Formats: sequence, structure tokens, C-alpha cells
Amino acid sequence: MNLRKRASDAVAYYFGVLSEPARIRIMGAVCEEGKTVSQIVEALGASQTNVSCQLRIMHRNSDCTH
Repeated sequence: MNLRKRASDAVAYYFGVLSEPARIRIMGAVCEEGKTVSQIVEALGASQTNVSCQLRIMHRNSDCTH
């Protein structure tokens, strides 16, 4: 697979993970400093279940190792 195809596949995958509006709002809520799930729930006015689910999806699809 050539580099351009791999790059476009990676970009499409990245944006696919961020395709859920709640995930974009979570990113905005934590961009300046880390927050607990409870703080994210309060900042977004979302349910704890939804925030936890979205965080789990984001973590599962990230390159984060910590």
C-alpha cells in the first residue's frame, strides 16, 4: 500500500472516531486541562453513562498508552 493511501486511510479513521458530536464536545471540555468523568458530565450536561461510553470509544481507538 502506498504512503498516500495509508495516510488517507488514517485520516478517515481518525475523523470517523470523532464523527460523534459528543466526542467533539468532550475533546473541547478537556483540551486545556484534564478532567474527571464527573467534571466532563457537569461541563457538558450529559449523562455519566454517555460520557463514559464516549470516552471508552475514544480510548479504544486512540494511540494513547497512558
